Amino acid sequence: AAACAATAARAAAPAAEARVLGELWGGAFYELTEESLDLVLAMPGSWLVQVHAPWCAKCAAFHPAWSEVAAAAASNGDAAALRFARIDASTSTSVIKRFGVKSFPELLLFNASQATFRRYRGDFTADALRALASDGAGALPEEPIRPASEEFELVQRASGAGLVSTKAMSMGVTIAALLFLLGVCV
Repeated sequence: AAACAATAARAAAPAAEARVLGELWGGAFYELTEESLDLVLAMPGSWLVQVHAPWCAKCAAFHPAWSEVAAAAASNGDAAALRFARIDASTSTSVIKRFGVKSFPELLLFNASQATFRRYRGDFTADALRALASDGAGALPEEPIRPASEEFELVQRASGAGLVSTKAMSMGVTIAALLFLLGVCV
């Protein structure tokens, strides 16, 4: 019975993956959100994710080249090929901090079998994008993928009184410092 359940789970995995991907498909590339990013990165294969902002002129200028290369890759039909996706940083703000995005557009190359990503720092042209897609960004340095929850990581108090968020702890220190200064100045 356990073997049958395991076989059924393996058979259901591609169907679940196809359903999730179908919901995110934007025509030539996938449109991601903060929530869908980790689901997509857990799937097999490599992903080239563009972090963009709708108000960014450079993003708008790059969009035709991105769409052209993404559409060509999608029409290839190879499931193991590089998949293209983009995420709107204006509605998915935690992605900026999580991946250290400093400018737009930002291209991040993920390989599902690794806990790292590579950041593209080249030209934003169709030819450069095609070269990146075919090369696999082998020469780019790897960076660790921070877990989505790392920003909200819980820390143990030294007294063992329980868990407190790091943001709450820093707020408490700030308030204590402010009260101390007010007490000294009054």
